Amino acid sequence: MRRWHMVAAAAALVLAAGCAEEPAPVLAPKGPGEGNATVTDERTATAGGAKRNDADTAYVRKMIHHHRQAVVMTDLVPDRAHRGGIEKIADRMSVAQGTEIDAMEQWLDKGECKAKAEEPGHDHGGSDNAACPPIDHDSMPGMASKAQLADLKDAEGKEFDTLFVDLMTTHHEGAITMAEDVVKNGKDTMIRSMANDVIVEQRTEIDRMDSVLDG
Repeated sequence: MRRWHMVAAAAALVLAAGCAEEPAPVLAPKGPGEGNATVTDERTATAGGAKRNDADTAYVRKMIHHHRQAVVMTDLVPDRAHRGGIEKIADRMSVAQGTEIDAMEQWLDKGECKAKAEEPGHDHGGSDNAACPPIDHDSMPGMASKAQLADLKDAEGKEFDTLFVDLMTTHHEGAITMAEDVVKNGKDTMIRSMANDVIVEQRTEIDRMDSVLDG
């Protein structure tokens, strides 16, 4: 199981504990052979929204939409990619980012801005909730434009592979920029930890994609 999947699983447990009147000890998975660590009361309280700030909430809302676009891009791979390595990488991305979206939506639902208030089907998601101002997708670093997505959809074979890697590399670099910002300005312990994982994972995936193209 990938590190992110373990973090997401721990996050779900933390979120569940945050809803209880008296939070029970939560076990966070560690590395193989290292046993489990107990999540501190402070982190449990943070997961319930007691210590989050605007930077945390803005990051989560934007990253949910950012990841959704990545999933749209990976969904195009099976019918268009030439290199098998691209399909393997895209499959890992789709699973990982879907897991991350689920974890972030659960976290968001514990605050004033609810995930269900979002409008993922629109270009500029938002709601009537004052705590959830509209999201300007164009202002998020790394997002592919409608024209770029259309070009990716029309491409096939080696041309698709190259364009996919170019767009996804830019997309990942944008996610890293967003993650670095919340690590610096956020307050929620869990979100900052998740963001650090995003930085590591997405840099690794950029290297993997480059390796596949280099053949």
